[in-house]
Amino acid sequence: MAVTAQIAAYAYLLTGVFAWWWQGKIAFASVAIYGLSRAIAAWGLLRLKRYGSILEQVSAIVWLLFCVGGWRQFGVIRPLLLPGVLVSIGELVYLNGASVRALFGGAGVPISRAAVVSWFGSTAVAALFAAIVIPNILTASGRSPQKHTMADMRTIATAWEARATDVNRYNAAAIDFPTTGVTFENLTTYLTPTYVKYLPAKDAWGNNYHFGADRPWGAKEAAQVYTVISYGKDGKSQGKWEGGATTHFDCDIIYSNGTFLQYPEGVQQQ
Repeated sequence: MAVTAQIAAYAYLLTGVFAWWWQGKIAFASVAIYGLSRAIAAWGLLRLKRYGSILEQVSAIVWLLFCVGGWRQFGVIRPLLLPGVLVSIGELVYLNGASVRALFGGAGVPISRAAVVSWFGSTAVAALFAAIVIPNILTASGRSPQKHTMADMRTIATAWEARATDVNRYNAAAIDFPTTGVTFENLTTYLTPTYVKYLPAKDAWGNNYHFGADRPWGAKEAAQVYTVISYGKDGKSQGKWEGGATTHFDCDIIYSNGTFLQYPEGVQQQ
């Protein structure tokens, strides 16, 4: 059980850390914290310490609550959760058996120096492996934040272009709108639900998209050029754009009139 808990700890801890690093969302830190608690539990289980049994039971309960609470939203990945559900139930039953509780009720057992070295050594190897493999897997599978953001930008642009096909302009026809450019509220009002059911408001890093046109939204003149921009991971505008391919998470992604003017390509750097 200690080995199983250790493997689970590596999986959650490394996934949380790398997902946080990759997508820049603080929410993934909770996954890493969960993994850390599993690692502490595994250490306690290995030494037959009472805190190891308690932490492992808490971890099992958290996993069950997570699965039950989000079951409807998980859709096609539900079968992937079932092994964890069964293992969690099995752990709760096993750890609450009278003989096992008595086993963990003692002073525990000492652990050898060789076991400590092996424990941390395997952790270092797993971390190194994950550092090399996980970013490449995410890039290859198309789940990178840039690809997610680019897909959203195409969705926005497609709806915007569909409306322009009908009205021959990328701004509003009325003159009673603020003339300060294009806002998300402008697009939501005019594009949903006729041209798109849902209009993405934020990029994959949780930052607002930015929009522009060659004429203000409420101007009488028809706008013929539009722009959708993501400021990248740092949420800050570059201020000066060179266009073409980029290799940095903080670089802006720019889409205008049916094409990406600046876009991520190749291995991305922090």
